[in-house]
Amino acid sequence: MITERSRQRFPQRGHSFGSYVVVKEATAEEEGIQTRTCAVCGKTESTSIPKLTLRPVITPSDSQDKVTYKTSDKKVATVSAKGVVKGKKAGKAKITVTSGKKKAIVTVNVKK
Repeated sequence: MITERSRQRFPQRGHSFGSYVVVKEATAEEEGIQTRTCAVCGKTESTSIPKLTLRPVITPSDSQDKVTYKTSDKKVATVSAKGVVKGKKAGKAKITVTSGKKKAIVTVNVKK
């Protein structure tokens, strides 16, 4: 039987997790993994890191401008209509994101 006195002598200890540590980096092709460990009991928790996707922030938020993606070299990397980049072979490609009159360029370095 648990009494008030036994609770004082043997206090319950909850988990005390530290920060997440990246075990596997996310890529455009695969999810990543991150873990954290409890300092009290050593329990480990893992969560996934989503695949890398280009997600532009459009302002104003009610803008009707369409977002398009284009790659400079389809042999190195392709990009879907939703912004998912897939590496094909080693090299560099520039991904151009366009919305209305605005344009941004991201350089992708594919290592295989």
